[in-house]
Amino acid sequence: MKLFKRPKHELFSHVVSLVPVTIWHELIKINLIIPRWHVVSDSYLPHMEGTYRFRTLMQFNKDLDFLLKYYEPISLSELIKALDNNNKFKSRRFLATFDDGFREQYDVIAPILYKLGVPAVFFLTTALIDNKKLAYPQKKSLLIWKIRKLKDRGILGGVSRILNTKGVDKSNIISLIQTMSYRDQSILDEIAALIGIDFISYLSSNKPYLTSHQVRGLIERGFDIGSHSIDHPRFSEICLREQIYQTISSVNWLSVKYNYICNSFAFPRSDEYVTPEYFDIIFSESTIKVTFGTGGMIKRGHGRNLPRCSAEGSDATMRQIISLDSARFFLMKNLV
Repeated sequence: MKLFKRPKHELFSHVVSLVPVTIWHELIKINLIIPRWHVVSDSYLPHMEGTYRFRTLMQFNKDLDFLLKYYEPISLSELIKALDNNNKFKSRRFLATFDDGFREQYDVIAPILYKLGVPAVFFLTTALIDNKKLAYPQKKSLLIWKIRKLKDRGILGGVSRILNTKGVDKSNIISLIQTMSYRDQSILDEIAALIGIDFISYLSSNKPYLTSHQVRGLIERGFDIGSHSIDHPRFSEICLREQIYQTISSVNWLSVKYNYICNSFAFPRSDEYVTPEYFDIIFSESTIKVTFGTGGMIKRGHGRNLPRCSAEGSDATMRQIISLDSARFFLMKNLV
């Protein structure tokens, strides 16, 4: 039902944002919010072009200022303890989460959080650690970055032909690349070869992801790590067997690699259409205590699968983000 998709109409967003956040607190009675970020940087990052609109340092600090004004930070262990004891939070709390394992999480984000005493969970895509592999969203970003600079119509025509041979009939190359999925990586690799992008060289020279040493540094500073899968597939595009493998294998790998009890998992891209059978298996056959999805404030699939608010994608303030997600939850609760 379209009503319950994230509202994008500017007038609606403006009206919702005029409602004081304290009113939303009273209306929806939710005392835990879980924002998620990927990167915080003032630099131009080609591997984020066209797929992630990330926060600047100023925006991120304002996000934290707002959260610390209205919510108390909570750690992953405190959250799991509350779930185990079926406790409801008497005060408003927030858990800061970060996905994919980008280098800025160690260089930029962790020092800010550490100074403020804010705990956080860093969800790592295990195949990307030490910059051994480039995830398909970053492949898409680099292709978009290069194609926007290309003037050679012959090469652009070649890109179009590659797309056409794969059954694609859209003429807008960039829009099409933005829609490419985990299953389309061979197409992305073929386009990269044509336009002169070397993903391995980019990894070597730019090192967009965390190293093992940096991951250990995060743990030593008291931060938590969780799994974000092996190589970042959207779970609605892979079968149940692959979902289980992506989840349990990555969790176990992190536990062994870092001598750390990894007990949390965050779905890459989205947790939509994940079945009850998946949750039954992973909560009974692994050390996982909690999973994290998307959906703003709307739970999906299982009581221990917690929704998260995206703190990126626009210049909306954290107050506006919380207001929009609150309105979405309120409408669903009262109109369904």
